[in-house]
Amino acid sequence: MLVVLYLVRHLRPTIDSGICYGWTDVPAQVDANAATDIAHKLGEVRALHSSSLTRCANLARALGGQLNLEVVVNDALKELNFGQWEMKTWDDIGAQAIDDWIASGYEATHSGESLTEFDARVERWAREQNPQLDIAVVTHAGVIRSFLRTFSAISLEESLAYPIAFGEIVTCEISA
Repeated sequence: MLVVLYLVRHLRPTIDSGICYGWTDVPAQVDANAATDIAHKLGEVRALHSSSLTRCANLARALGGQLNLEVVVNDALKELNFGQWEMKTWDDIGAQAIDDWIASGYEATHSGESLTEFDARVERWAREQNPQLDIAVVTHAGVIRSFLRTFSAISLEESLAYPIAFGEIVTCEISA
């Protein structure tokens, strides 16, 4: 039996580009037209889940109203915790710190969450879902990439390079 996940990336956050904002709760403007467009593309989903961060939860509530679904909010669907890097520009973090993080195998060199911990958190959530439901999940690019690494046999390098636009829907199937 399969669980089909319709993974929706939140809309563009109201923050300057080039800033690391994983767990930081930065909002995003919810455009009614964008929400309507996403709702139409989702079709007949039976459940709606969201990251607890505002940039996702607000879009999920708008979708829930259009799809007549209650939103289930869960911290497990939050973006990677970047620890000391949160709200710093990538330039201020610096290439050497980023290179050291990559060389460490994405350990928590920033005092946040390692990629292994992050992937385990996302996978645990996915394995707990009802295999008889098609689920829409409003979440973050990092979470979507984690699903792809874990359930779609995409390599780490491929997943990190996988482009995901704001408001984009990515489909992922999980064997239950």
